[in-house]
Amino acid sequence: MLKLKFSKITFPNIFSIKNKLRIILSTIYLVLLSFISFFNLACSAIEPPDSTGQDTTSHNFTFQSWSFGEHSSSTLYDVAIIDENNIWAVGEIYMNDTLEQPDPQPYSVAHWDGFGWTIIKVPYHDFNQTVKYPGPLFTIAVIEGEIYVVSYANLLKWTGSDWEEKAFFMEQIPFDGQVSKMWGIVENNIYCVGRNGAIYFYFGSDWQKVESRTDLDIYDIVGKQNINNVYEVICIAAKQSVNSNKKIFRIENNTITELGVNGIPSSIRGIWFKPGEKYYVVGSGMFYRNNINSNESWISFGGSVTPYYTNSIDGNDVNDIVVCGAYGELLHFNGSDWKSYQKELEMQAGSYRTIKIKGNLLVAVGYDSPKAVITIGKRE
Repeated sequence: MLKLKFSKITFPNIFSIKNKLRIILSTIYLVLLSFISFFNLACSAIEPPDSTGQDTTSHNFTFQSWSFGEHSSSTLYDVAIIDENNIWAVGEIYMNDTLEQPDPQPYSVAHWDGFGWTIIKVPYHDFNQTVKYPGPLFTIAVIEGEIYVVSYANLLKWTGSDWEEKAFFMEQIPFDGQVSKMWGIVENNIYCVGRNGAIYFYFGSDWQKVESRTDLDIYDIVGKQNINNVYEVICIAAKQSVNSNKKIFRIENNTITELGVNGIPSSIRGIWFKPGEKYYVVGSGMFYRNNINSNESWISFGGSVTPYYTNSIDGNDVNDIVVCGAYGELLHFNGSDWKSYQKELEMQAGSYRTIKIKGNLLVAVGYDSPKAVITIGKRE
């Protein structure tokens, strides 16, 4: 009789194989999960936290720089761009006179006409109608396509051949001539800001003082039209090199509203924004906020892109922003990453004080001691 012999190797081995397969598959899953997590983390580390998600703009700027001054210390503080053949800068440029002796009266305006620079002295009249030439001019603005500056005692408009006095600072308004910036939309709607919390509103025939309730110096003021066709006007105040105090104000109908500065540890100097989308401040660090009225903390942006104090910021859009600062720092944000041109520009002992961008043209002004400096960047 045929006898069948059965092995005892049956179910226990099948279970063992299933367990081994389960262990192998689980291990593969964990490895894949770990890889995916690592990849996502790496990608988030590469992408800047302030990335706009928009198309990027080009970093490809070609630069040219000019210096001015023959004695003393010359500096340019502000700049305005009408177009590539019409650029204005203000400050103090000390030149020699016709006898090659130091002229104590500075040239306070430099004008680019597309071919070269012309430097201009700006006069003003005092209470006795005596013509004088002030020290430095700190601010310039393009308002309705026209050039305006503030001298020691006057608001002046360039006529094309001379300076027209639009307003004289009256005795009843305490004013020391140290206006740091101005902004306006039309000739009868201009704000001037400056030292010790000074805010003055020019309404076409006279000045009105706007109470800021601070003795901090107001360094910058910017106005932008929002989607409701209302101008948002924001200014910033601090005491650079004195303390870390800082304030941000909104001006609406000549009323000041103080905005939050939580998350900004030290002083600030410049502001630029796209209404309702992003608001940026620079100074001792660079920061942004999506909602200017939010109580949330300002967010640091740019990371370790620069260790230097930044003085000024401007932009065409949130994916086309320029920043300048100490030690010749000049930066561009293209919507995804930052590029520094500091090494390319090779400033020796100075700082850029203000930067502006309009289309594919940027202009930065400041000093490379002892001379004033203007740098123009053109993008292909």
